[in-house]
Amino acid sequence: MAVSTGFLLFGITAGSFLPRLAAIKDGLGLTDGQVGVVFLVFAIGAVISASAGRWILARGARMPVRVGLFVMCALLAAQGLAPNFISLALVFLAVGLCAGGVDMLLNSQATEIERNAARPMINSFHGFWSLGSIIGSLIAVGAAAAAVSPGVHLSVVGAALAVASLPLVAAVPNTRGAAALLVVPGTGRWHIGAAVAVVSALALVSVTVEGAGGDWSAIYLRDFGHAPESVAALGFGVLSVAMTGVRFTADRLTAAAGMRTVVALGGLVAGLGFLLAIAFPAPVSSLAGWALVGAGAAVLFPLAMTAASNMDKRGTALTVATAAGYAGSIVAPPAIGVAADHFGLRLALLIPAVAALAVVGIMASTRVLSTRTTRRLADATEGLESKA
Repeated sequence: MAVSTGFLLFGITAGSFLPRLAAIKDGLGLTDGQVGVVFLVFAIGAVISASAGRWILARGARMPVRVGLFVMCALLAAQGLAPNFISLALVFLAVGLCAGGVDMLLNSQATEIERNAARPMINSFHGFWSLGSIIGSLIAVGAAAAAVSPGVHLSVVGAALAVASLPLVAAVPNTRGAAALLVVPGTGRWHIGAAVAVVSALALVSVTVEGAGGDWSAIYLRDFGHAPESVAALGFGVLSVAMTGVRFTADRLTAAAGMRTVVALGGLVAGLGFLLAIAFPAPVSSLAGWALVGAGAAVLFPLAMTAASNMDKRGTALTVATAAGYAGSIVAPPAIGVAADHFGLRLALLIPAVAALAVVGIMASTRVLSTRTTRRLADATEGLESKA
């Protein structure tokens, strides 16, 4: 429950800010390119802290998760009250420094519980992140409809979440490592390195796809769908609802079909969602497209994390995959922002659409997440359980 609550609070912070991004952008007079730079500095901070994940994990995950969540929630106020572009960028750097480490450590705790349960659970944990983003999004939509400024709205929500986090995540496990249960094709160092590279690439693409949907949906609906702010804010909301529904059911699908099939299907659905929103930007069709993006992207990052966590005992693969995932946020926001400034946001969204569809190709060219590998992981987990 404590780990699930950690994911929930993490999601509320994202859900609270992103739907108000259009209003903050207008209030500060930012261009699409400057919005991309803000997300870039966030990603830099996240990569830095995620890269230190193995060192932090070796000393115990409990206290860093508790402190990181508290600070990240409190920084919501600073995101809403930032007076200019520079200050907003600095705030996002601090948020990224918290988010990358907390994300990696929460996933290490979740996969430890998953291994102990000997059944797929990781998507359900991430489902609580998505549920949190829905809660935050609904509050944001209500605040926008009531003409409450982003500064007041985010300050109140941030303070409440920071205080609530202290008792709610106190019991997270003090995880200190990962496991070496996932048997990759081949036994040499090259094969293991290639497997880590594949999972890291999947994490990078998944963050690119999911982040593009969350970061730009509200702006896209307003600028191209000509929707009012209260409707534009629904873009992130419908994406989050679809993502939540899939995540709370995807563990059963993973157990039945295997990780490789589920990941390939997720990439295909997300790519088609982007293409629908691009082709038909009117609010109804565009919202349907963002829902497909959320449904497809839902499984990509969680399954990348559980695969990485089960590749070695020290958490090196998980650290690399998490850092690679946030590296997607380094590449994608400025690429989309610059492309939007030159060619328009509508064409710029072809970047995450192609990235999502590339997942199908990645899965077709590798056996790392094949059904056979997944079954060997399950067999190894059951072996540990029987010995215990």
